[in-house]
Formats: sequence, structure tokens, C-alpha cells
Amino acid sequence: MSKLDIIKEFNKDCDEVVTTATTIADKYTNDLDVVLFEIRELLDRQTELSVDDLTKYIAIIPVMIYDLIDKMQVLGVRSDAAKTERKTQFNKAYITSEETTVAAKTSAAQLIVEDEQFIEDMYSRIYKLCEAKIDVAEMLHSSLKKILQWKLTELETTRNDMLANRR
Repeated sequence: MSKLDIIKEFNKDCDEVVTTATTIADKYTNDLDVVLFEIRELLDRQTELSVDDLTKYIAIIPVMIYDLIDKMQVLGVRSDAAKTERKTQFNKAYITSEETTVAAKTSAAQLIVEDEQFIEDMYSRIYKLCEAKIDVAEMLHSSLKKILQWKLTELETTRNDMLANRR
């Protein structure tokens, strides 16, 4: 079996894990994702956003961030609970292990708590993903505010020029 075949087999085996992670992450980030994709679609279809579009999204993005932060509280509690469960199961497995050395007991206990470790890692990764999406949303929000300010300044300058030319 070639190295590429080994990687392909591993990726195939991971598909269920990736699907599970994506499904859970979507539960937390979907509302914010929808707003960000709307903005992307608008940018793909037109050269610039209107003042109304900018105002709408400048108002919506902080609300979406707030909602995601609220959901992340639940995610954080689940992550903490998964960590506690892993430690509890590890300690039980370690104490009841029939191995004679510390290294052997530790290894045996780690094998027993692989599922708990997986759950803890999954929630930790999703939490980090949520944080990253919040960072992106905040950058986009800041950019939209700058664009709106630039447009308003441009409109004001145009209006002042028109008033000056009428005199």
C-alpha cells in the first residue's frame, strides 16, 4: 500500500468524524454563517454595497455575534463536562487496572477513555472554530463601518459641491 493510499484510507475513515464535527459546529454558527454568506453573495453580484445594505449588516452582525457567544456558553459547559467525564473515567480505569507499572497503567487507562477524549477534543475544536468565526465577523463589521463612513463622507462632499455650484 502506497503512502497516498494510506492517507486516502485514513481520510475515508475520518469522514464520519468530520461530518459529526461539521454538524455540531453548524448548530452553533449557522445563523452567523448565513449573514456572512449573504454579504458575500451581495459582493459577488455587485461592485459595491448600498448604504442601506451596509446599515443593515452593521446592525445585524453584532446581534449574530451576541447570539453565538450565548451559544458558546453552552458549548463551554459541554466541553468542561466532557473533560470532567474523561478524567473521572481515566481515574477509574487507572485504579482498577491490573497492570503493574505506572506507564502500563497510564497507557491502559488512556486506551479506555479514547471516546471521552474524542468528545472533549471535538467540543474544544468547535469552541475554537466559534471564536475564529467571531473574529472574522468582527473584522467584517469593522470594514463595513469604514466603508459606510467613507460613503457618507463622499455623499456629504458631493452635496456640498452641488450646493456650492448653485451659488
